Amino acid sequence: MAQERERALRRFLHVAAHELRNPMQGVTSILDLIQHRLEGSVPLPDQRYLLDMLGLEIRRLSTLLDEVIESYRLDAPNFRVTKRAINLKEVVTRALAPYREG
Repeated sequence: MAQERERALRRFLHVAAHELRNPMQGVTSILDLIQHRLEGSVPLPDQRYLLDMLGLEIRRLSTLLDEVIESYRLDAPNFRVTKRAINLKEVVTRALAPYREG
């Protein structure tokens, strides 16, 4: 029974993540349009910084949705884990980038 509930929850998250991708694409397109219209103009104080932060947050949310979708694949019977080297400094730097002052 618990396994069925867990599978149902994972399926829900998978579907929800897919459904959230469409509005995320719209938000990303709107941000791109705003940034394009601002090219060559003098932005208001903090305007460029706020738009850049919005872009970072959109990318973070998009990555989160991708990870939810990917986690659904972990239940697949043919899923295999492989080890690989990572650059820990790079991972930490990317994680902290949105919180640094621009």
